[in-house]
Amino acid sequence: MPADAPSPENVLLEALTLLVARWSSPSVQRSVAQSAGVTVDAADVSALYILGLHGPLRAGDLAEAMHTSRPTVSKQLTRLERAGMITREPDPRDGRASIVSLSGEGAAAHRRLLAQGIRMMRHALRDHSTADATALAAQLADLVARLGVTGETTARLLRDRGAQVIGIDLRDADIEADLSTAEGRQSAAAAAIDLAGGTLDAVIACAGISAPIAKTLSVNYFGVTELLEALRPALERSDAPRAAVVSSMASLQPSPPELVDAALSGDEAATLAIAEQLTAKGPAEAYQVYPASKRALSRWVRRRSISPEWAGAGIPLNAVAPGTVLTPMTEQLLATDEGRAMVDAAVPMPLNSHQPPESIASLLIWLTGVENTHLAGQVIYDDGGADATLRGDDIWSWNDPR
Repeated sequence: MPADAPSPENVLLEALTLLVARWSSPSVQRSVAQSAGVTVDAADVSALYILGLHGPLRAGDLAEAMHTSRPTVSKQLTRLERAGMITREPDPRDGRASIVSLSGEGAAAHRRLLAQGIRMMRHALRDHSTADATALAAQLADLVARLGVTGETTARLLRDRGAQVIGIDLRDADIEADLSTAEGRQSAAAAAIDLAGGTLDAVIACAGISAPIAKTLSVNYFGVTELLEALRPALERSDAPRAAVVSSMASLQPSPPELVDAALSGDEAATLAIAEQLTAKGPAEAYQVYPASKRALSRWVRRRSISPEWAGAGIPLNAVAPGTVLTPMTEQLLATDEGRAMVDAAVPMPLNSHQPPESIASLLIWLTGVENTHLAGQVIYDDGGADATLRGDDIWSWNDPR
């Protein structure tokens, strides 16, 4: 990558910002509504979307889901009620509040809006194969789920329990560092150890990007493994040290063996060279970079967890591989039959379907708690049964007589 080229994080941030801004703009919302034959104010389309996604809500909960103020939502609901799109019923738990639901006409409008959105997606993806579109949808859902949701939820739950939490991120964290570079990893580790007074009880590594570029290996694999190794001396000083990383269901997707092996060898330059060759071949090959980064990370966990430096020092090391995590953006993606089919083809979840971030955070907290005394080297697919669906019932026959 040229020295003056924007980083993948900047490119993704700019693209997502433009996407959200464009999609939520009055002109686009008005165009979608008109194309769908829905006669509502452009500013009220989002309220129809959210009510259709979540079902009946109190006005305050609707405002929170829309990330806007209650007075704004109140005006929107007044207009939608006047248009016959919603109904209000007294909240049985609170006589001062009401429950807002879509009317029959509102539900029909919501279906037409979603259908129009799907048509727009199909047009945007018209030059992509079904396999490429499925991989893109799965990786976008994973990226959105990782945009602070898992880490922030875990940090919040830990702070609620009275724990001191030190956050590391590219921006807006206790420690700001670029984990795609060796210098950034070392400086982040030094700063974390200093803030912790020299001793760390647990490390939870959630860092990750899903861009189809070589740098994904630098962040997802080397950014995690080298940071953990640099923090290990501070863990050894704890009476009950623990570590866990966030892998992904993508680790089960096809991955180039030579790329995974290069990462596991520890040669970052060679790994990036192979990844650059891969991404230059086209989108289908480039999409394999992310699964390779997670496959390599999962294998590193199994390999290092039983080493003298980790198991020998009494430090349990494990990984969690989530399924499809529910966030405001993934809920939009999952709101239609077509969107769900695209995501579920890559990550089928027969048990309780798509999961809240708390389901991942709670497992990470247990893995890094004193209750975990013997679990080591496990990549736990906290995925609603996706792993069992994809790999089947026999993962033991590797050791049977041939």
